[in-house]
Amino acid sequence: MVYDFNYRKGYSSQDYLIEIIIDNDNKAFLLRFLQAIALISPSIVDAWDLWMNDEIMINVNTEYGKIDVSMDIWGFAFIMSNENENCIRKVYELLKLDSNFNDITNYT
Repeated sequence: MVYDFNYRKGYSSQDYLIEIIIDNDNKAFLLRFLQAIALISPSIVDAWDLWMNDEIMINVNTEYGKIDVSMDIWGFAFIMSNENENCIRKVYELLKLDSNFNDITNYT
């Protein structure tokens, strides 16, 4: 499966995030995502099932800083790195290089 993704600012935010369509393929997506960003040495710190929000939140450390991976029941994943533009930009650049991910970002 190829995952379409969009690099954009969060709603009501100046911080960028990466929105990925995963079609509820959480386990396979997470494996492919971690492989795609392997150059920045990702390691899972912890994970929470936020059942009240219908999402799973995974905290990941990398050489560029911490990222949060949120996967919801509607088939989306969001990659965020609070106030760390360099980290989220590096993740974006690595996803663009991986054949399992398709950049659908609109720069207009």
